[in-house]
Amino acid sequence: MKIDMELAYGKGTLPLKIEGRVELVTPPSKPPGKDPASIIKNLFKKPLASPPLREIIRPGSKTALVVSDHTRVTGSKVFLPLLVKEVEEAGVSSRDITIIIATRMHRSLKRGEIEDIVGKDIMDAVEIAVHDAEKERDLVYVGTTSRGTPVKLNKHYMEAHFKVLTGSIVYHYFAGFGGGRKSIIPGIASRDTILANHMLVFDPAREGVHPKVYPGSLEGNPVHEDMLESTHLAPPDFILNTILDIKGHIVDGVGGNYERAHLAGCHKAKETFSAPIKEKADLVIASCGGHPKDLNMIQIQKTLFNVSRAVKEGGTIILLAECSGGMGSDRFLHWFDYPDPGKAEKVLRKKFELNGFTALSVMNICRKNQVIFLSQLPDETVRKMGMEPAKNLEEALQKSKNNQNKASLTYIIPWGSTTVPLMTGI
Repeated sequence: MKIDMELAYGKGTLPLKIEGRVELVTPPSKPPGKDPASIIKNLFKKPLASPPLREIIRPGSKTALVVSDHTRVTGSKVFLPLLVKEVEEAGVSSRDITIIIATRMHRSLKRGEIEDIVGKDIMDAVEIAVHDAEKERDLVYVGTTSRGTPVKLNKHYMEAHFKVLTGSIVYHYFAGFGGGRKSIIPGIASRDTILANHMLVFDPAREGVHPKVYPGSLEGNPVHEDMLESTHLAPPDFILNTILDIKGHIVDGVGGNYERAHLAGCHKAKETFSAPIKEKADLVIASCGGHPKDLNMIQIQKTLFNVSRAVKEGGTIILLAECSGGMGSDRFLHWFDYPDPGKAEKVLRKKFELNGFTALSVMNICRKNQVIFLSQLPDETVRKMGMEPAKNLEEALQKSKNNQNKASLTYIIPWGSTTVPLMTGI
């Protein structure tokens, strides 16, 4: 097979020409559905395990709408004006609406970034609160989970009479799926809350990650179950979660009860983002899907983790990720000072740090596979992380140890951040 295509890279593309035993790995295409606005309006009127949104809002209620930050693509510019209008038509004044940007432990946002999320009209009409996980005076303690996570949440959320969580549902590499309860933890939680919850990724009985912590896993996944229990302590009145296609267009969604609607959305996400494969490849060439999915190293780790599921141990991954935002954290790169993943894990078990766990995932993949990385990062930074830098795809293919044999199987994964390869029958 001969492939001549463009792969997303930042806000542009890079050309790829390759032939041989080559296959595209993408989720099954779906026929076009209703227009996005109709999908969203229908979720308000016919939610799951909940009366219609307009029927459960009391006029005059102080209302909090939680939305994802600039590192997530959710379709907020489409659904947020519709959501605000629905709330206002239920009798809530715009001055009683607060939009909370769920930054997790990410940096604060610039005005232009906020406008990109909510739209200029909404930004000028309602209060916007950017969550700060380390600002103690803006956090409220609400209880401790059975696994020992002390739960502190954003005060604007806690002070609201009516609470709505929004976001999108995709696979998540240790919470199983995004969306739903993840708007609470890590979305609007304190740093201590987030770290205590994320510490549950490790197997308490032996070295390594808990056996139930992987993409698509919910039942028995301690991270997910702790997130859900935390949400029970301060439950939202409604969730609105979108399902986007690989190009970021709203194609489906769920609304209603935060637990039951989210679970239904996870089933829809599995159908949307799973890509069946019959065998693992010798070489995988993957793009994150462009900006903002390849904004920084912390974001692109999700793609690296996803596509590593499609390559044989000892195989090669060629990864395209511009990383215009660099590492994504000043605390990321130093984790690669540890001589091996085992040493890094021992440190993380004593004092968990999400950037450290992200780095540990990169270490483990690079130990098993040759990873060739096309990015804007300095070559010495790429090498420190255990990867080989390349200036273009032609150079990357020349460096690949698994592109020399005509019998080698190559997969092209154009939307790596949201595509989860699954072996047939799994």
